[in-house]
Parts: sequence; C-alpha cells; structure tokens
Amino acid sequence: MRKLVLGIVILFALTVISCGDNNEDSTPASDNTELYDVTVTQSPSEGGTVTLSDTTIEEGNQLTLEAESAEEFNFTHWNGDIDSTSDNPLSITIDNDYSITANFKIKNYTLDVYTEGEGSVKEKIVQQKSTDYESGTVVELTAEPANTHTFVEWQDDVTGNDNPVQVTIDSPKEITAAFEWGSPFEEGEEDCRPLDPDNIEIEESGDQWRLVDGDNWLLLFDELENAKKARDIIQFYGFTQWCFVGRPDPPFDYWLVNQAPPEKTDDVPFTEDCTGLDPDNIEIEESGDQWQLVDGDNWLLLFDEFENAKKARDTIQFYGFTQRCYVGRPDPPFGYWLR
Repeated sequence: MRKLVLGIVILFALTVISCGDNNEDSTPASDNTELYDVTVTQSPSEGGTVTLSDTTIEEGNQLTLEAESAEEFNFTHWNGDIDSTSDNPLSITIDNDYSITANFKIKNYTLDVYTEGEGSVKEKIVQQKSTDYESGTVVELTAEPANTHTFVEWQDDVTGNDNPVQVTIDSPKEITAAFEWGSPFEEGEEDCRPLDPDNIEIEESGDQWRLVDGDNWLLLFDELENAKKARDIIQFYGFTQWCFVGRPDPPFDYWLVNQAPPEKTDDVPFTEDCTGLDPDNIEIEESGDQWQLVDGDNWLLLFDEFENAKKARDTIQFYGFTQRCYVGRPDPPFGYWLR
C-alpha cells in the first residue's frame, strides 16, 4: 500500500515539473508579429499635410492615410512604395516597410485680358512661384492705346485707371482695358454739338422740312423723303455728336458716335450714296487764294483758310474715314463720313 501511494506522489510531481517546463519555453503570439516602419512625406512640403498616428505598424494591420491640401494647392497622387492617383484616403495592409510621398500641385488660374476700343495690353510677370500663371503669380498689365485712342480704365476683376497695374493671380481673372477715341488735334478740342438720335423729329417749315433735336434745329430739306432718310441714317448709326471745322459757315462737318467714328456696314435698311477715298492719300493743294483737299485726282473740299484745310485733313486721317456719303445730291443738304 505504501509503495502505491509513493508512486502516485512521484508521478504527480513529474507531471507538475513537466508542465512548468512547457510554460517557460512558450512565446506569446504577439511576440512573433513583425513591426514595420512607415515613412510619409509631402511634396512640396508646403503643399499639404498627411495625418499619421504611428510610424511603427504591426504586420497585417490596416493603415489609412488622408492627404489634406493647403490653401491654393491640390492633392494629385501618391507615389513611392505606393502608386495611386485617385485614392484619398489611401488604405494599406501593412506587410513591409513603406516610404510614401503625398504629392500636391499649386493651383493654376486663367487670366483673360480683353480690350474695348483700339489698343493692346502687355503682360509682364513680376513675381512667379514657378511656371505659368500659378496661384500667387503677380502680373503687371500695361494698357497701350493705339495712336488714335487714350486709355480710360480697367474693368471687370480689376478697376481703376492706374497704368500699369499689378494683379495677383489667386483666382480666375477676367480683365478689360477700356480705350476711347482721343482728339485729332494736339491742341484744342473738336467743335462738336451733342444730340440725341432717338429724339430726332421731322417738322414742316413752310414748303420745306427740317430735322430737329428737341428745340435744336439741325438740317433743312426741300423734300420730305430726303428728310426721312437723313433721320433714319442718324438713328441707324446712333450719331451723338455733330462736329464742324470752320464755323459759322463750316466747309467740313462730320458725325460721331460717342466720340467714335461710325463704321461702314453692309447691313443697312436703306440705300447709301457713298464714294470711297484713301485717308492716307489726302493732300492739301493751293487753288488761287483758297485751299482744297484732294484724294489723288479727286477733289473733296475747298477752304478759305489753310488752317481749316489742315484741320479737316487731320480729322479725316485721324478717324480713318474711307467713305463720304450723301443724301439729296447734287446739292446734298446732308452728308456724313464713315470709317
């Protein structure tokens, strides 16, 4: 009986010792998991940020990266150990070391420059972050009017009349440089009277007909049809100024539309009686004690004073008149010039 009890005790002891040895040699599952390093950079460094809570990640774990663009930048793609142009956030199952770059690009904006009137705009880059008109680029705009025009103002996304003007490109821009016709004379102003074309009426005057602008008498006609045609022409072109050289009996007169010369068009609702001329070919010739304007062999106008002949020539060339038109020839009571 004693031998049996002793054997049981020895067997129990051996069992306990054996179990103790097995516990000391075993390694927890977590101790066998690989750890990997994840490095994330931004290009350019000021382009944005990527949030990363831990740079050492256990194998098999899921890592999510989200790129957040800085102001005036856009996220474009991931590269390095991961290439992706569309995934943001980006999810990765960690199975190795990773080096990843989040790429950003500075925003590009359009700069559309227009002109109103005759002139051009020169663009000069004053300060630029890289190439093209990227966000932050400073562009200097210089309005350069044609010889016949003056610069008036900037319109749309830039206002004022500073010239040149500097513009920071931080959004799409539309800018217009407005020019207007100047004066054909270096000294003095044109002799013009204003009128409202929509206010023109025909009034009977004895056996004649006259055009009036309110209380202002304009032209006198022997025939009603010619009076109507003159009114229609003034209203069609929108004449707002009637100008003269040599008043009180001006040998030369012309009509303008808000200081601009009326433009020749084929889209008129009436038949025009016009003759062509070359403004660059206009010359002044002495004719006895008078002066005449000629276009080659074609006689145009006759003046008692040389200064008035010169003024008329300068005006025709300044506005570039290429058509001289009439109503009621051979002794037309109404004439006008077209560019």
